[in-house]
Amino acid sequence: DAFQNTWQFRSITHEEFVSLMKPIKDIINPDAILFCEFEGKPIAFIAAYPNFNDNLKNKNMLPDFLRIPFLFLKTKSYKIDIVAVKKSFVGRGIGKLLVNTILHKIQSFGCTYAEYSWVYETNQRSIRLVSSFGGKVYKTYRTYEKKIY
Repeated sequence: DAFQNTWQFRSITHEEFVSLMKPIKDIINPDAILFCEFEGKPIAFIAAYPNFNDNLKNKNMLPDFLRIPFLFLKTKSYKIDIVAVKKSFVGRGIGKLLVNTILHKIQSFGCTYAEYSWVYETNQRSIRLVSSFGGKVYKTYRTYEKKIY
């Protein structure tokens, strides 16, 4: 229920999740995906992955097949992409615990910075969370829509 009111969210089955993850399983570090449980049931998780954009900078002129090997090089940073806490556990410091833990893990991988991306401007909890760790806004994305008749 952590994403229930999130724009364009839709629940997926376990099979759909496995299908979505299969193409990227070889480049994801399983040590950068953490779960938090209460009484044996998952209540929160965080997912981070290498920031492949670091390795692809200045490689835009290469054909895609020549850019692929750069994805497997060690990166200087990780992207924290998902922090999710079940609604009944929000406000108890679980998100902060997960972010703190993942930042220490990322540092142990030899990375010097992390990016917490795709945070909606209306998500004040996430903004306060990342700010409490010293995070600063350095990019802003906008989504535009146009009806096509």
